[in-house]
Amino acid sequence: MNYFLSFVAYSFLGWCCETTYCSIGAGHFINRGFLSGPVCPVYGFGAMAVILLLEPVKNSAALVFLLGMAVASVLEYITGWLLETLFHTKWWDYSTYRFNIHGRVCLRNSLMFGGLAIVAVQILNPWVQKQIALIPFWWRLGLVGAIGLYFAADTAITVQTILELNGRLEQMQNLVLEMKARQQEHRQALEARLQERLRQLAQSSKLRHRRLLQAFPNMRSSRYQAALEKLKEELAEKRRSR
Repeated sequence: MNYFLSFVAYSFLGWCCETTYCSIGAGHFINRGFLSGPVCPVYGFGAMAVILLLEPVKNSAALVFLLGMAVASVLEYITGWLLETLFHTKWWDYSTYRFNIHGRVCLRNSLMFGGLAIVAVQILNPWVQKQIALIPFWWRLGLVGAIGLYFAADTAITVQTILELNGRLEQMQNLVLEMKARQQEHRQALEARLQERLRQLAQSSKLRHRRLLQAFPNMRSSRYQAALEKLKEELAEKRRSR
């Protein structure tokens, strides 16, 4: 029970850090994270893995830094690979960074993870555990049940959103391919109708779809990249016209 609440706390803190960092860089608020709510579960899993695995060496800052780098980087790589495999989408891409591995992890982030591991293990976790201990048992039990249901619901909605987005991208991809074929045949009238249909599909994207695209601006699709680029262009044009 305490482990789960710790996981939730670190997921929320990770979301705060990611959202603040990305929002400052973009100049506007970005709800960063795979789920819709204010949590980044990968940070929760990463923090708990580091805290539990590095307990024997928690008093050595050097070991915590080096091992924290390794643990968090492996977790980020596996998470990226799983998301790409399940949803045929690359959610982040560090290919432009030096010393990256398949664009899923890079040295810069790994160094940051090492520093965060020291903060989590030696400073933050003792404080988090004290705060959790102050919560009465039955309140803790209720929180675990309520937050567990929330995580299940948010995960289900997010998966549905991604499947819907992939379905929309498939329609757009088919239109893009048809437009290319029609261009070769010089059928301008039909091409204009296809362009309009493509624009309608892009502009009718749901808020949940737009949030994911905004949260992961470097998202790439292994199946529908042309349609994804077109969708990003249309949404960017829609934002500029406001």
